[in-house]
Amino acid sequence: MQNFLLKILSIIFYITLIGCSSSRADERVSFFQYNGKRGVINEKREIIIPPEYDEIRYNGSYYVCISQGTDGNENYTVFSDKKKILYQGNTFVTPVSKKYFEVGTEYIVNVQKNKTMKTKRRYGFPRFLANNDDCGCYAFDHGYYKKDFETPAVIPENEWPYYMEVYPFRKNRALVYVDKNNKDNFQVINAKGDVICSDIHASAGFYSEGLCAVKMEDGRTGFIDENGDFVFECPLFVHYWLEPGRTKPPLVAGLFSEGKAVVETAENQWAIYDKSGKKYDWPDGVQKAYNRSYEIHTDGEEFKSGLLLVVKKENGTRKYGYIDHECKVAIPCIFEQAFDFMNDYAIARLNGTDGVIDREGNFYSAESIVNGK
Repeated sequence: MQNFLLKILSIIFYITLIGCSSSRADERVSFFQYNGKRGVINEKREIIIPPEYDEIRYNGSYYVCISQGTDGNENYTVFSDKKKILYQGNTFVTPVSKKYFEVGTEYIVNVQKNKTMKTKRRYGFPRFLANNDDCGCYAFDHGYYKKDFETPAVIPENEWPYYMEVYPFRKNRALVYVDKNNKDNFQVINAKGDVICSDIHASAGFYSEGLCAVKMEDGRTGFIDENGDFVFECPLFVHYWLEPGRTKPPLVAGLFSEGKAVVETAENQWAIYDKSGKKYDWPDGVQKAYNRSYEIHTDGEEFKSGLLLVVKKENGTRKYGYIDHECKVAIPCIFEQAFDFMNDYAIARLNGTDGVIDREGNFYSAESIVNGK
């Protein structure tokens, strides 16, 4: 009996080990570009998804691949991380979490079971937010829904004030934008809807590694913990967004990843902070570069792969490079085009040639990747 149990435990351990190895392997993917089309490679620069798409988004367990049709409409193909097709069509796709994505405003697809469920059509155009935590509570428009995507999961104390804007939960904390007594501000809530902290004028929208960048109504700026207490104060620049007929919540830039946060301290002025509040001064001559290509896989966090994209302007030209956690130049600004790192590689263009670079700055042409060299 004892030998039998040992065999069973060995088998379970072996299966678990394989599963963990597969997970790690699946995570080591990067985008590349060839002839203006996007594809996916692994850490050995072997092609996982051919360069046939105008845009690719990766959400941890599936790829949303987008192509522009000859009629001007977007065509979507969703692959699992095992390259199994989960959806094909011209109805827009919204990542919801690693387990689900939304097709249009009526259908939710379970990635693991490859099963589609129909939900009640909701009013208007709003969709679920991307990158929801898989805690059974999914952010959508003005509220949160349970796993059936129909039943409200978090209910405000009263019908009014209501949530004007919601953000996905991070470890039992979420930011909501409320209208209370004719005054708009953020609140931090838990999964029961209890208010943990209020009177927040502006925020980063998400907790990251247990901290959230905020500007309070009393003017203080810096990072608060999950109890709403200040961990350290630092200057934060507030962005105010206006849309026709709608005012978006004021936001600040500062999300932690790998123990560091890239903070906009004044308009287009940046610094890096660690969790103790230590500041690393920005290097001279470069600016933080903006691109939204990897918005889905980065979740807005800057240091997923240890390097941050920056741009240097000289003689009317823009050259791109990267700095590290301590604001030191890691890869010089020599590239005509570059994007954020995704795991081992980043898309870049050098001397008119498309390719990818590794974290040491070595350049590999897209032509060599396609030809298997």
